[in-house]
Amino acid sequence: MTGADPEDTAEIVSDAASATFDAATAVVKTEAARGTVIAAISGFIAGTSEVVDDQGLDPQIVTDTSYAGGVGATQLASLTGADTDETNILISDASSATSSATTLAVAEEETVAAAISGFIAGTIEGAAENNLDVAGTANAASTGAAQGAVTAAIETGADITAAAEIAASSAASAAIEAAIEIGLDPVVATEAVASGSSQGATEAASDAGVSQDVIDAVITSSASGASDGAVDAAENAGVDTTTIADAAESGSSAGAEEGMSDDGSTIEIGDPVVTPPDDVDTISPEGPAQ
Repeated sequence: MTGADPEDTAEIVSDAASATFDAATAVVKTEAARGTVIAAISGFIAGTSEVVDDQGLDPQIVTDTSYAGGVGATQLASLTGADTDETNILISDASSATSSATTLAVAEEETVAAAISGFIAGTIEGAAENNLDVAGTANAASTGAAQGAVTAAIETGADITAAAEIAASSAASAAIEAAIEIGLDPVVATEAVASGSSQGATEAASDAGVSQDVIDAVITSSASGASDGAVDAAENAGVDTTTIADAAESGSSAGAEEGMSDDGSTIEIGDPVVTPPDDVDTISPEGPAQ
C-alpha cells in the first residue's frame, strides 16, 4: 500500500482531529469533563506532533490538527455557555496544555511553531464562527501558548528565551492571516496576541523564580518574536507593516507590564498527556507499518 501524499495526510489527520474534538465537546456536562476535552485536544496534537517530528513528515499536518483543536476549544466554550472570563480561561488552558505537551514531546522548533500557529488561527476563526470575543480569545490563546511553551522549556532545561520568541512569532504570524480571513483588523489581532504572548512568557518566567535579568531577556525575546512574525505575515499579505509593527510593540509592552504585575496566580495546564508505548504502529510515508 502506498502512503498518502502530504496534502492528503494533513487533511486526513485534520478531519480525524475535528471529528474527535466535535464528539468530545458534544457530551460535555461537567467541569471535570471540560478538563477531559482539553486533555483530548492537547494529547491529540502532541501525539501528532511527535509522529511528524519522528518521521520527518510535513509540519502542515500539525498546523491543520492544531487548527482543529483551536476551533474545538471555542466550540467547547460556546456549548457550555461560558461567560467571557470563563471562555478566556478555558481557551488559555487548552492553548497552554497544547503548547506545553507539544514542546515536551518534540525536538524540532518548526513542529512546535506549527502547533502554536495552528491553534491560534483555529481559535480566532472559531471564535468568529461561534460569536465569541475574537480579540479576547486571541489574547487568551496566545497567553496560554507562551506560558505553556516557556514552562515546558524551564522543565526540560531548554532555552526559555527561544521558547518565548517562537511562541510569540508563531502566534503573531497566524493572527495576521486569520484576521484577514475573517475580516478582523490585523492591527487589533496583532496587538492582542503580542500582548498575550508577552504576558504568558513573563508570568511563566516569573513563576519559575528566575532572575530579573532572565525575565527581561524573555520579555525582549517575546517582543522581538511578535514583531518579526507579524511584520513578515503583513508583508506577505500586503498589509501596512508600520502600523503592524507599532501594534506588536504596544501589545508586547502592555503584556509584559501585565505579566510583571500578576498576583501570582497561574494557569493550570493539567496532568501530562499520556503518550503511547514505543511499540505502537504508526503510519509512515510508505504506508502502515506491517
